[in-house]
Amino acid sequence: MRDPRTARPGFGNFRIGLHPDSNGLNIRLVLLKQKRYPDATKIVAMGPIMPARIAPAERPYEPDMEATLARLMPPGREPLLFFRTMARDPRLFRRLMTGGLLDKGNLSLREREIAIDRTCARCGAEYEWGVHIAFFGERVGFGAAERQALLAPAGGAACWSAREWLIVRLADQLHDTATIDDALWGELTKEFRDEQLIELIMLAGAYHMISFLVNAMQLPSEAYAARFPAQA
Repeated sequence: MRDPRTARPGFGNFRIGLHPDSNGLNIRLVLLKQKRYPDATKIVAMGPIMPARIAPAERPYEPDMEATLARLMPPGREPLLFFRTMARDPRLFRRLMTGGLLDKGNLSLREREIAIDRTCARCGAEYEWGVHIAFFGERVGFGAAERQALLAPAGGAACWSAREWLIVRLADQLHDTATIDDALWGELTKEFRDEQLIELIMLAGAYHMISFLVNAMQLPSEAYAARFPAQA
């Protein structure tokens, strides 16, 4: 397609370019802003060239699996590709769900989502990060600044309260070192109860496992999920 005014490849005020993702498997259509329209950048995901490495389970599911999947989703929403893929083995699927941590626990919903989303971001798990932003981001007050901070290498301290910043640091240190040093632990114990610290560590561990699964299986993002910013 060409811009009728310039005869250059593009549409209206934008040039069109194809940019591979870092893994080389996905291609995105990127509408690149012109200098006189600095706020007009738009990104449209074209979806993966390659399918997921493991196909999801298909209907008819195993006995009672239909009801199990339905309980995990809002009414009328198709089960997540991740859930349907794990349903290939009902035993593994149920063991995974038994260990879920999305019930009402020791943390606020916002604190839980900071721990989960920062862990997924550090693992590069766009699929799981995007699902959690789509389902919980607005509910916990994650605007554009918070989303960017969750993905930023330094964690975006300015976006978070002192207590929330400790959660980001916990997630980062567990990701980088698989432990928490004495200095950070001392700060954490002044702000969080023991039960809350256990839950935060469990969340980091659980979402490393889920990140490994969605990344290794190369699951394409759900249509409604948030996406990592395109690297032009």
